[in-house]
Amino acid sequence: MAVTKEGVAGKNACKDICKTQSISAYACVLLLNMTISSLLYSFAKTTAPSLNVRFWKPLDSWVDISVLMCWKMTELGIGWFAGYDSYDMGALTLLSHSPPLYLLVTFYEMAPTVMASFLLIDIFVAYISFRFLRSISLAHTIDSHQNLSSITNSQILTSNVIQAYLVICTASLYAVTIFTAYRTFLPFYLVTYFNNIPNITAVHSPFYITQFPATLLLGLAVKCFVFTPSLITPDLNQAVAHSKAAMVPRILHYCMRGFRPWTRVIINRTITLMFVTGTNTFVQTHFAVKGVEFTGALVYSALWTFASGTTGLALGLIAVA
Repeated sequence: MAVTKEGVAGKNACKDICKTQSISAYACVLLLNMTISSLLYSFAKTTAPSLNVRFWKPLDSWVDISVLMCWKMTELGIGWFAGYDSYDMGALTLLSHSPPLYLLVTFYEMAPTVMASFLLIDIFVAYISFRFLRSISLAHTIDSHQNLSSITNSQILTSNVIQAYLVICTASLYAVTIFTAYRTFLPFYLVTYFNNIPNITAVHSPFYITQFPATLLLGLAVKCFVFTPSLITPDLNQAVAHSKAAMVPRILHYCMRGFRPWTRVIINRTITLMFVTGTNTFVQTHFAVKGVEFTGALVYSALWTFASGTTGLALGLIAVA
């Protein structure tokens, strides 16, 4: 009995140490992310005055500042405690930070180069802050892995044809969802709840020609974030060094215990993608863009949340097939 108690005590002590180390590492990630982001944005706006967008809302309220800061902490916390690596965070940042910038480019006449600059900074900061403190998972190092025969579905991960098909499929779903919104409800909400919006002529443009190429990047990011990690078997996934610090929400795992392992991964990551994309889009449009009312930000974020869920559902069906 004494040995059992010592074993349990040692196991609990190890869990406490891992938890403490993970929280300390998260604090380092948060500090590193905010420091690098502040430096890069300050340098970019100093060297390129065109990056000062006139439709940004001045952050002169502590409420707005607090909301944006709390969301940044939550966003990084979700990525860290879910065990995501730098590639996951880069893809998630691209998917969740694109909608607010897309709104400014399409309807607020912001230069595409400015959007690209902001997006590249956000992706780089998210990638580098996680890369310093967490190793890359097996799913994102498949090409350099020596023993491919031991990895389930390695032929899918290494097939360029299948990867291209997945990217085009998910990009098409994004394009169809946004195009449908353009032709139905979105113009009404843009005119009604986006005060002082310069123009909405983009809703009448040939979307499949002007906007579809940009959605290919979203398709690539969704494939990287949702589909690729689901093909790695749980045993190999647990062998990754950073998995010890992962604190995946147990409620989701409990609710999804009847599904197959790869299906659980897709559902889990799709829910995360929908939540992060929807919340970030709402926060950035309502609290950072001039004239955007609560209802307008809510509808616009719901559009992108639905698009994220649709792509995740499609990838889930492909994985099952």
